[in-house]
Amino acid sequence: MIRLEQSDTKDKEKRNIPICDELYQMLVSMPNRIQGSGMDNHVFQFHAKPVGDIRTGLKKACKKAKIEYGRFIKGGFIFHDLRHTFNTNMRKAGVAESVIMDVTGHSTREMFD
Repeated sequence: MIRLEQSDTKDKEKRNIPICDELYQMLVSMPNRIQGSGMDNHVFQFHAKPVGDIRTGLKKACKKAKIEYGRFIKGGFIFHDLRHTFNTNMRKAGVAESVIMDVTGHSTREMFD
């Protein structure tokens, strides 16, 4: 389970996100991360410090992959697109929409849609 504190979420509500065993094993095998030994538990790190904004790396990755990046570019990719992909994949997998809304933190049907 990934546990987000109030300070980690946009709506300032704690949230628990279930993860599969395979992802858990990947996370605990990462050096210096998620080890439970008092080390920093941020998954995204650079030079052993938490990454506050992943857009720089995402822009570079998009450039290398020849994918347009940016909210104001037609068809441009942004990090939020991954949230939409998650919702779509969960729906296709038959997960109840109420469960998806709990995991993603959508508090209203309008925001979820």
